[in-house]
Amino acid sequence: MPADYLCIVPRSGVFDETFRQHEIDRWQKLHLQLVVDKPNALVFVSTDLPIYRLASGLIIGHLFDRASGASPSQMLPVTTISEILNRCWGSYIAVLTSDRSVSVLRDPAGGLACFTAAALDFTYYSSNLDFLLLAIKRKVPIDWAQLGHLLLYPGLRTRRTALFGIEEILPGTTIEHSASETETRTSWSPWSFILSDPETTPVQFESSIREAVEHSVTAWARVSGQVLIELSGGLDSSIIAACLLGHSPPPYCANLVTPDAGADERRYAQPMAEQLNVPLRTLFLQPAAVEVPPPLRQSLPLPGIGVLQSAVDILLAADAKFIGAESFFSGGGGDNVFCYLHTAAPATDALRTFGPGRTFNTALLNLTRLHDCSYWTALRLAVRKYWRGSTWATKVSSRFLITDSPPLLQSHPWHDAPQSALPGKREHVMALIRAQNLYDLQERTQIGPMRYPLLSQPVMEACLRVPTWLWIEGGRNRAIAREAFADRLPPLVAHRKTKGEFTGFCGEIYEARKPFLRDFLLGGLLAQQGLLNCPAIETYLSRATPARDIGFCELLDLTGVENWCRQWADAPCHS
Repeated sequence: MPADYLCIVPRSGVFDETFRQHEIDRWQKLHLQLVVDKPNALVFVSTDLPIYRLASGLIIGHLFDRASGASPSQMLPVTTISEILNRCWGSYIAVLTSDRSVSVLRDPAGGLACFTAAALDFTYYSSNLDFLLLAIKRKVPIDWAQLGHLLLYPGLRTRRTALFGIEEILPGTTIEHSASETETRTSWSPWSFILSDPETTPVQFESSIREAVEHSVTAWARVSGQVLIELSGGLDSSIIAACLLGHSPPPYCANLVTPDAGADERRYAQPMAEQLNVPLRTLFLQPAAVEVPPPLRQSLPLPGIGVLQSAVDILLAADAKFIGAESFFSGGGGDNVFCYLHTAAPATDALRTFGPGRTFNTALLNLTRLHDCSYWTALRLAVRKYWRGSTWATKVSSRFLITDSPPLLQSHPWHDAPQSALPGKREHVMALIRAQNLYDLQERTQIGPMRYPLLSQPVMEACLRVPTWLWIEGGRNRAIAREAFADRLPPLVAHRKTKGEFTGFCGEIYEARKPFLRDFLLGGLLAQQGLLNCPAIETYLSRATPARDIGFCELLDLTGVENWCRQWADAPCHS
């Protein structure tokens, strides 16, 4: 079961003794261990969640030393948030207490969830939404306006969730409570790591990224027991596998195969498994086995993963249970952290930085090779982005939504960029924001922890320092990461330019579920609330799907959102 915690802070600055004792008795009956008992803070944790004592509080979750990668074995000599961020990394929540204040920090990678709610004169923090609902003792309705924002701007998490009264503490954020006020501040920002020494060479960037990735993967492996890697055959999961060469016990490697040939990546995954000297476990995913809508196994304050991701999650969880795996490693987030951009922004960044010279021209040539376009097309797009300036270009998904009065784009703390921020770096940071959605899994987290080593703080910081035009060197995406691990990867993987294609597989699922989709979506809560463009959905469902049209993927994923809405509409009040 997932490891959880609960933190309670009184708004007045001190607990009433009767309330304090009541809460201690209440949560200990639910098998939570009391680890902080202060006049202004109570913290409970499940027994399987690591804690690290500080002179002024504690850290909940996994923590690693910056230099050695080892987990601390004694009280840490750190007293401030900045010291924690500079000397450690991991997947944690830090709670620092003094006579006058309580501070709660969520780590920059966001590996340990942190939701918050208030009731009466108290603020509660927890990784477990059910704990929060038990604490506040009231039913929380769906925030339909915020849900509309989440649908229109997919991937953009903000502090607001889709449930009234439930908020999320975003990665790198600190909440500080005192008797007079509550302050929210950004303690870790990607923009602190953007500017690098202009004399740094690509080889030096490659070395720093290799060191950060190896450091992070091996640190996670030491605390993860028997690992099951989702080895897709792509660059990112293969890099993680390469870092586990020689690890004991050796990891299990699983590759998913569907009846659609475009999704069969065994020819890429097999050489990496052979390099590790382990068998490649082939897991077959059949369209008929995919649940639509995706099932909900635990409570989340916003819709989770889509149909395909849910099916993969269920299959890998079942395999882990069968073979006795204790944790899961994924290359998820690799595209995000390794700056896999799909625009002309890298060339625009070179133009903004150096002007129309050699570096800009090289970036244009690399764009033509990467995207198989003409030099003049690359030039036109790069110059157009140059004149448009740096803005937060957020993906909008409006095909099947009512957008007569679209909600204004809400900000994320990492949107607070310097005036000089380059367009490509904004896109890189936006990609890291989208990666924060990867943790909303259901099945695998019931078996063991889910690790995304490439989203570890040292890796993010190392990658953010790399100029965007270097990531497309030689007309290859994620070029710096490829070069960093070129000697550790099978050539077939290191030089691979394609990705597995699951569109045909999703198309089969869609065609088989069309009647269900019509009834479920058009007769559901999203339609009742005026969020769905029902005529557009009806028209799409009634026609043959055009070639290269992937609108059906959006419809499949909308079933997950609808199912989440029905779960909360029917949810009882916790007491």
